[in-house]
Amino acid sequence: MRGSILERAKAEGGHSVGEDLFVHVRFSPEIRSDEKIMARLSSFLNQYGFSRNLCFTALIVGALLVVRSHFVGDTQMRWYGIGSLVLSIALFYRYLKFFRQYSFEMFNCYRPKPPQGRIV
Repeated sequence: MRGSILERAKAEGGHSVGEDLFVHVRFSPEIRSDEKIMARLSSFLNQYGFSRNLCFTALIVGALLVVRSHFVGDTQMRWYGIGSLVLSIALFYRYLKFFRQYSFEMFNCYRPKPPQGRIV
């Protein structure tokens, strides 16, 4: 799959590595013109953005609670802070998973289709 995507991108004048390949595929006419593909990609984009924002918020709140509990001496606040930091880590992995799903779906829709009658 990777080889066929790289060959197609090179044939279209795109780059074959990193973010340049990602941008080339993301803004290709085939991806942009299909409403069903764009709806799926938009869903993944919204989900990974939401997870990213919650992750960052939980990280900030957790850090603030742990620091405040140090000065106040409240152990319950410290546990809430630690819980928030653990939640932040879990949301970070969820964010990475949604981003991977977004990228996989985009590259899967971009790859060349096999000829009719041939099973790949």
